[in-house]
Amino acid sequence: MRRQIAAFRHAVLAPAVRARQAGLSLVAALCNIAGFLCCLWAIGVFVPPTSVMVLVPLILLSMLIPLTISGWGLREGAAAALLPLAGASASDGLAASIAFGLVFLAASLPGALWLLLTSRADLRES
Repeated sequence: MRRQIAAFRHAVLAPAVRARQAGLSLVAALCNIAGFLCCLWAIGVFVPPTSVMVLVPLILLSMLIPLTISGWGLREGAAAALLPLAGASASDGLAASIAFGLVFLAASLPGALWLLLTSRADLRES
């Protein structure tokens, strides 16, 4: 247990690692915001990028409430409630949020397939 705690401290708290983690976290957040912006553009809604930078993190934050699977429903409600502040309609927010969820799901499928195939191979070996 001590080795695990020491490894965790090194991975999270070491000064050399903190800057990398902060940078990678920022890049991941910006990629999610850009993905949502692309979903807005894909459904034909053009919202100013500055509004997206403010509103989309709030929309995606709603996914953290552990009431649904992957935030489905809560994210759509937040998008329908918040995107009208940027000039889009509630239905545009709903459509963009559904598109974002489907894109996220499609992007996750190769990893799920890999896990399924490797777990079956592990079962055959044992």
